Amino acid sequence: MTPKDLISLAVDLGIAKDPRGKQAMETHLARRRQRFEELSQQAREDFDEASLSNPFGDTRLVVDGNGMDVEAILIGIDIGQEEVLMGDRLRQKSGKSLMVISHHASALGKAMASVWDTINVQIHMLNEAGVPWCEAERVTRELEVVKETNRREADLTILKTAENLEIPLASIHAPADLFAYALIRDMVNERRPDKVEDFLNMAAEIREFQALYDIGWVPKLKLGEASKPFQPTYFSLIGGWNPVPGAIELLARAGIRTLVMVECSMDLEEEARRHGINVVLLPHYPYDSLGLNLILNEILSVSETAFEIHACSNYLRVEETNRGRQSPILSSVNLHREKG
Repeated sequence: MTPKDLISLAVDLGIAKDPRGKQAMETHLARRRQRFEELSQQAREDFDEASLSNPFGDTRLVVDGNGMDVEAILIGIDIGQEEVLMGDRLRQKSGKSLMVISHHASALGKAMASVWDTINVQIHMLNEAGVPWCEAERVTRELEVVKETNRREADLTILKTAENLEIPLASIHAPADLFAYALIRDMVNERRPDKVEDFLNMAAEIREFQALYDIGWVPKLKLGEASKPFQPTYFSLIGGWNPVPGAIELLARAGIRTLVMVECSMDLEEEARRHGINVVLLPHYPYDSLGLNLILNEILSVSETAFEIHACSNYLRVEETNRGRQSPILSSVNLHREKG
């Protein structure tokens, strides 16, 4: 499996998990290809052609490695120059062809190709929660403006280091989030937790959420009461963006009682308090690790050859064969370092 094959497979797996449905995603890509055909030659030169088959603006292969076969990957939540250098050292020690994968894409330049691609799923999700489509689109467009204004610049040091060392470099963000989101939604649909505390107890069974219990990185109630009804619920767990505060009133009108997310700003918390909505936080790095583990396990299951997985930068590796056991097998370094 080449780096390009691996990322293409991750994209296909993400499309299959997207709440908008595979047909809607294929229609979206077909319209994008049609728009591309209508562009002038000059406009095409600046177009992100990867987006013609990849609807996720935060998942890209940014250094391709000249089509090598992947024998090992070094994967972390946030990849910097030091992780690329670590990958080079691992490659030297093992003699295996290695690629580096980041979950968060914002520092990798081309890996954050479109903020809108990572946000527009919220229109569907808000509408599915009961918010009228026109209102869902309006507040989501507000979020796009906010995120474009605060968009992080690429760190060319990371890209240049990978290019000079000829190490393939990529990101897998939204597709991994979609795997974690789908697992949690499936658990909720199957077990139908009645109260907030029921959901917290259920989420605590997830292996990645058990890993850092001793330092408090566990599912927790940020706002509200554990004895309150859990559903209807809005899960803000895809692509790294929460709704703008104005969306909370719309969700409250739609009858939403609980928000589930990995981070909550003061503005969002205040709006949720004003409308009597519970806020449950899932631990950020363990949640990211859950999505990466699920999608990597799926990639491994269909790969013709196995490859080694080395964890770094806050990523917690749980093997599929160990998912049902009492304590996870973990491999991680730089556990408490945050970037950006």
